[in-house]
Amino acid sequence: MQGSKQPVPAHAHSGEADADELIALDEAARLSASRRVLAPYEHTDLRAVFPHHEHLYDPKLQVLEFRDCFINRHGFVKLSNGQIISDLGYREMLDRSVEELKNVALGDTNVERLAEPTILVSGHKNYYHWHLNWLPRLALADMFEDLRGIKPIIPASPTTFMRDSMKMVTGRSSRDVISQGWKVLYAERVFVPTMFTNPVHAPFALRQYQPQRRLRPADGRGRKIYISRAEAPLRRILNESEVMAILAPFGFEKVVSENLSYKEQVALFSETDFIIGAHGAGLTNMLFCSPGFSVIELLNQYFTRVYWSLSQALGSEHYKNLQSDRLITPEHETNATQARKNADFFVDTAKLRVLVEDILATPRSG
Repeated sequence: MQGSKQPVPAHAHSGEADADELIALDEAARLSASRRVLAPYEHTDLRAVFPHHEHLYDPKLQVLEFRDCFINRHGFVKLSNGQIISDLGYREMLDRSVEELKNVALGDTNVERLAEPTILVSGHKNYYHWHLNWLPRLALADMFEDLRGIKPIIPASPTTFMRDSMKMVTGRSSRDVISQGWKVLYAERVFVPTMFTNPVHAPFALRQYQPQRRLRPADGRGRKIYISRAEAPLRRILNESEVMAILAPFGFEKVVSENLSYKEQVALFSETDFIIGAHGAGLTNMLFCSPGFSVIELLNQYFTRVYWSLSQALGSEHYKNLQSDRLITPEHETNATQARKNADFFVDTAKLRVLVEDILATPRSG
């Protein structure tokens, strides 16, 4: 990791306010050393298309520079006056982050000091969240030429898909980063891009994957993919052989994402026209499908609108879901909500057949 363990300078946090006082990024602009705002570009505001959709978000695209601040592993920033920027990470991580950051003291030697400027990307190693929440922040910073040579902060030991997607979207090497583990960082200068709050599908974030989306095949049909979670630890389909017996005659291929490289997944889904799979990271790959694709999301007894939202934002022709009434919850899980969310389940193959037949029988638009 770049940087070294050195005492935090005494000039940091002069005139410190209550450490748990929160401030939004927009409000913090008045405290920034510099501010870069991306010029408006032509795009569809999806909130106008889906006015009742709770997960659409078109944030102000900006990068603010701050001096002498602390950054924790969840991406929250404590400014030099002691205020904490509250909209830079997940809401469920805010309280614990405030508790952690307010205990960072002047002269604390157990802080990693960064003398060089850095860009705050941060993030977690979840496939969906990395693509939709975190990586677009680096793409936003790179819209400003003077920031392109500055190293970003990303989680320590990035996964292969994190490294490959960063190269694909920004052209940057994962070797030229600042890795953050569990400790708080002290940054003399940090550039903080807009946080694409979860779960949202901001047009700018989706735009970063546009180059990988191919035109619809000349015959109007692409590949049909069933995403298997057989090697996943949770939300597995327990009658998968029966599911494939239904799907194979329609031309569906079974894919285990874990057996494909990131580049192979991007290439596969850029040729795919119809996706069926259980709720999970594999459905994120619809990012690479051309407009007009179809999705059937297989569910246990837990439903979130995240992949419905993503499919609509990407211009899908159809989104359907099929909820199970037969599931097996993890024995070790004591939280009832988490148990339903992570349960393995059986798919009603008769109902699945009807959904597939209906979609394939519907004339395609465009």
